Amino acid sequence: QANISKSQGEIRALKTAVESYYIRYGSYPTALTQLWAATTYPRIIESAMYDPFGATTTTVYRYARSTNNAYYVIWSIGPDGTSDITGISTAGVVTPANRDDDVWTSNGSGT
Repeated sequence: QANISKSQGEIRALKTAVESYYIRYGSYPTALTQLWAATTYPRIIESAMYDPFGATTTTVYRYARSTNNAYYVIWSIGPDGTSDITGISTAGVVTPANRDDDVWTSNGSGT
């Protein structure tokens, strides 16, 4: 339960960072690493956030952007250690519909 709560909090922080990136650059990042690995300052966030359910302690949260750059989804693989989410459509629908125990957020509809 503690790792679920940690994931939820960190994913909210990452969502805020992704939205800040959009405000600054006019598009969503192609990868979460663009939030902390920027060569220019200020960075959006100072350092990587790691999925507590990842295979290693350096497994970052997953991220996908729709091909039309209008929607994104950020997720943790959840307690079962298996990623169910595969992406997000150009209509903002997170896929697949059965997301089991993944912890996630999106600026799309999610359904």
